[in-house]
Amino acid sequence: MLLGIQSGFIWRKKRLHRPHGDFASAAVTYDGKTVYYITDTELIPEFITRISPAIWTGHNIAFDIRQMRRFAEILSRKSVWDTMLVEQIRFRGYYDDFAMNDLLRRYCNLYQDKSLQKSFEKNDSLTQDQITYGALDVVSDWMIAQKQREQIDDDDLWIWQSIERPFMWLLLDIGGIKIDESRWMEIAAQKGDVAGAIFARCNEQYGINIRSVKQVKEFLTGKGIKVDGTSNKILPKYIDKHPIIKDILEYRKPAKSSSTYGAKWADENIEDDGLVYASWKQMGAVTGRMASANPCLQNIPVRTAGIVTGK
Repeated sequence: MLLGIQSGFIWRKKRLHRPHGDFASAAVTYDGKTVYYITDTELIPEFITRISPAIWTGHNIAFDIRQMRRFAEILSRKSVWDTMLVEQIRFRGYYDDFAMNDLLRRYCNLYQDKSLQKSFEKNDSLTQDQITYGALDVVSDWMIAQKQREQIDDDDLWIWQSIERPFMWLLLDIGGIKIDESRWMEIAAQKGDVAGAIFARCNEQYGINIRSVKQVKEFLTGKGIKVDGTSNKILPKYIDKHPIIKDILEYRKPAKSSSTYGAKWADENIEDDGLVYASWKQMGAVTGRMASANPCLQNIPVRTAGIVTGK
């Protein structure tokens, strides 16, 4: 039996990849017509037990599993079908959009109004409109899963069953990444000092604020150097034209490291247990490479090598 699953939560903050918020409902459909739902967290363990024999389908079903694990034990299982991941396996590189509505339009020529999705951040209890929205979500995903299972070829099915499905469960269990916060802050301060010294020297030597795009462009124009912009992609083309360009680029490296990956980053992302929890996108690139967000751990500069210490 193919079973569409959807869970709803009333959110208190935006980091949806972290289990939080107040449970609103969990809903299922087995025929695409009738939807059953619960609103009591005490019913969740029995809910999970009753649906265990079925094939679970969901759009980014890892989200629902992660949230529901707060209330019931959900072990790794083979009877799972993630419509988002399956679609990415089939069409990444052909399509750019893999949201529920994109698939619903693609497979069923239908459109679902998703504007109510944000309402879950405001209400303290479910409204009738939200109940209807949740029911339509479950039915939509159930219909998409039926179409995908009819159309998927053997190669893509093998990728789902042998690679991406097991990897989904691995990511669900990855937990947080341990960071040495004191060392992190020490390096951020060092980079800040280096950037500050370069900035002060340039201010005295050239008489301009090298952080100001306007002043930099005016300075270069005055030296007979016309540039299309002052970004890090453009300025290296002119590095031999004047020493200030090399100085600007050398300033930006430690300045970026200190500001973007400094005290503010640590305050926003390192939680009380000393761990950083990112949202892992299983297929975040066209090539199928994974990615992370909120925060993006893959953009942490080389200067932090050795700081990530593991869980």
